[in-house]
Amino acid sequence: PQGATGATGAAGTNGTNGTNGKSMLSGTTVPGAGTGVDGDTYVDTTTGLTYIKTGGTWTADGGTLKGPEGAQGIQGIQGPKGDTGTTAAVTADNGLTKTADNIQLGGPLTQATTIATNPSGTTYPLNITGLPTGVATDNIVVSSTGGQLKTVASSALAIEPWNVQNTSNKATLNTDNIYQTGSVAVGDFSTAASTKKMEVKGDFKSEVISGNTSFGTEVASPSNPLGAMHYWQNTNGDFRTSTANSTSAALLAKTGTTTNTISAEETQAALSSQNGTNSLSGIRSTNTGNFFMESYNVTGNFGSTISLQNDGMRLRHTNTNGAADPFPLNNSSEIFVQKTNGVRFNFRDASAVQTGEYWFPTTSGTDGQIMTQTASGKIVWTSPSALSVTEVDGVIGNEVTNATTNGGLTRAGAGTNVSPYTLGLTPGSATGNVMTWNGTAWNPAAPVNIYNANGSLTSNRVANLAGNSLRFTSPERDIYFDNNGRIGTEAKGTWDADIYASSGTGATYNRFDIQSFPSGEVNLTATGAVGQLAIATHLTTLPSPITFSTSPGGVSGVERMRITGTGNVGVNTASPTEKLDNDGITRLRILPLNGATNAINTTVDGDESSSQDQTFTATRTVVADANGVLGTVAGLPATPVNIYSADGALAGPRTVTTGSNFLRFTGNSNTVGISNSGTQGRLSATGSSRGSIGIDGGSGASNSSLELYADASNFAQINAAGTGSTGLSMGTTTATPLIFKTSGSNRMRITPTGELAIGATTAPSFVVGGTTIQPLLHVAGDISTTGKIWTTNSVYADYVFEDYFNGFSKIYKDYKFKSLKEVAEFIKANKHLPGITPISEITVGKNGYTIDLTQLSMQQLEKLEELYLHVIEMNDALGQKDKEIKALQNKTDELEERLKKLESLLIKK
Repeated sequence: PQGATGATGAAGTNGTNGTNGKSMLSGTTVPGAGTGVDGDTYVDTTTGLTYIKTGGTWTADGGTLKGPEGAQGIQGIQGPKGDTGTTAAVTADNGLTKTADNIQLGGPLTQATTIATNPSGTTYPLNITGLPTGVATDNIVVSSTGGQLKTVASSALAIEPWNVQNTSNKATLNTDNIYQTGSVAVGDFSTAASTKKMEVKGDFKSEVISGNTSFGTEVASPSNPLGAMHYWQNTNGDFRTSTANSTSAALLAKTGTTTNTISAEETQAALSSQNGTNSLSGIRSTNTGNFFMESYNVTGNFGSTISLQNDGMRLRHTNTNGAADPFPLNNSSEIFVQKTNGVRFNFRDASAVQTGEYWFPTTSGTDGQIMTQTASGKIVWTSPSALSVTEVDGVIGNEVTNATTNGGLTRAGAGTNVSPYTLGLTPGSATGNVMTWNGTAWNPAAPVNIYNANGSLTSNRVANLAGNSLRFTSPERDIYFDNNGRIGTEAKGTWDADIYASSGTGATYNRFDIQSFPSGEVNLTATGAVGQLAIATHLTTLPSPITFSTSPGGVSGVERMRITGTGNVGVNTASPTEKLDNDGITRLRILPLNGATNAINTTVDGDESSSQDQTFTATRTVVADANGVLGTVAGLPATPVNIYSADGALAGPRTVTTGSNFLRFTGNSNTVGISNSGTQGRLSATGSSRGSIGIDGGSGASNSSLELYADASNFAQINAAGTGSTGLSMGTTTATPLIFKTSGSNRMRITPTGELAIGATTAPSFVVGGTTIQPLLHVAGDISTTGKIWTTNSVYADYVFEDYFNGFSKIYKDYKFKSLKEVAEFIKANKHLPGITPISEITVGKNGYTIDLTQLSMQQLEKLEELYLHVIEMNDALGQKDKEIKALQNKTDELEERLKKLESLLIKK
């Protein structure tokens, strides 16, 4: 059987807490994230909707505690009337106001307020209409993610159409490096769109400041308000500008007091260089056909002009009053050329009073006519016979009517200091009619002249050629002074023309001949006791060759043989590598036997002889045979006649001892002179329009000549001419410079090492980047040109576009395009633009910095192309910003429309 119930045991320990159950929560709004835990259920008592929290998020499960509205029930029986109650106190707050019995929207909110536009899951729009129009600075109403309305400044929502460079991200900071892909237009483009990547309507300025210099581009600047200009300037007042406006375009460069200008105006173009108020040189041309070259210098007190105008051409040199009156008439000399009247010379003194003026004739005179001046200043051609001459040249004293011997020409009071003249003399014989003074009386004597005897000049003599030539003739060849002031020698028939130089006598006699033969040969020959005939280059700066050329006929000569500066001889090659280098076939013929002699000299009869001690007597005449071998023939030339009245033949060698006097041959204002005053031997030629000294060789197709000209128009020249190939070489054979002078001062020189220095004596070298540069051309002064300056040792900056669009450049493979951010970082680190030579690598001298202009121009073009690419990128970024601003404006418009709807909804409630 069951036993009795035992005593109750002790209480056991608490068991493990069970898992929390799910909670049912409720509220009047949608549950927030901080409400409940996962698995809880939430009821929105306002809408009846239920939510379940999963993963920290409340989600509507589609359930609702409110069923559908039921049908209206049967109306119940009306109950009894209740007692009259007291009137309740009605108030309005939290956004509402009460006036009497009228409650309306408006007033302060007293608590957080929510207006649900989707209480039953269906969204009802909230419209507010009739809002006033705002301004760009008004705040904008926005909605938070929880639906709370707020305001933000309109500027905070403005999104510019700019992206950060090298990305597609929108720029948000003023320090961002930005770009646009569209076009940028600044100004009024309301009626037409720009077709450019960047276009500005109105003022524009772009400027870079570097140290004490600045440069850039400006439209409508204060100094050019109606135009545009590119410029460079520094704080010293120096500048370079390129300007254009409605009246002119100009290039200006100012350094110190010097201003250089190139301008194109409405009716003229000009180029000038001006040094303050002291001097100016310029060239002007007008659209009427007039042309002017003008210069003046106040310090030098001169003004010069060359003008080509409608009425003629002028060349003037005057005093100057500077810019106020650069070309006054004081101390002026002018040459005026007119198409109808010819050439006029005009001269004025220091008071501008005319001291001389004359016109040259426009026609050629006839043979024998001379130039005379009329009372009106015209120079005309006149026959000497038409002139009224009362005395002959060089005659003064008293008239003697009868000439007799033994003093019959001398009258009382006359003597050695008074030269008589005679009347009624008749032509005599060639051996008479000469009167001489013996110290006491005049007596007839046989003529003494170079045709029959030697003589000594007692004073300077002038032989007036009177427009004719003076010729010393022989049967074989002539020596002549022509009416142009030239000296020449001409061979006759089959004879050769010969000019020779000799020294020594007897066994020491040496002779060098330059000969031209009618057969077409021109020879250089050394004879006599000549120990050496040298054709050489001597003390040249570089190895200098001797070349031998021939012409096959009808074309220029071709080099056939060359002796190099190092002694190699080349035949048919210009670069011999051996002592004798023949690039062709060699053939030797008829070599002389051992001991044979080839010496040829001339005997009395003109035959060949092996003897070299032959001499000649004064009783024979020097001739040459058909082979050009010199010899003598018996007899002397016919009895000479006076060279002033007739031609003649030399009876033998003649010597004229000038005794430091001047022998002059003159005629028709042209003069050829010989003098040996002191230690100077001089040959001169003076012409009324041209003086010249000519050396001719050969004749016909083989003629060549060298002429020295001095023209009356203040122009001198050295000219090589001829029917053959004649060159002109000017230079030095030792380590000395070739110097060019004007006005007695050195202007230009070619140094012994080949540098050309203008306005200086040397072409100084300089160091650039550790490399010594020795220029071949150095100009100590300004340089101008009406043409172009070319360089062939640089690349072209279009490698910028190649690298930008292709990612690399074939033109310049080391170039890489940098962003503006990279450029800014480079400038900050290096203090200069990338790709621009830093000032630390530029040599500075006493006159300023030494700059490679070719390199600088390419660097500037490189920077300009980079600048255009940066501007294009900025333009594209601005275009993108415009799109974003438009999109934001559309959103603002939508929000404004929603607010209108909300206001309308609130009013209805």
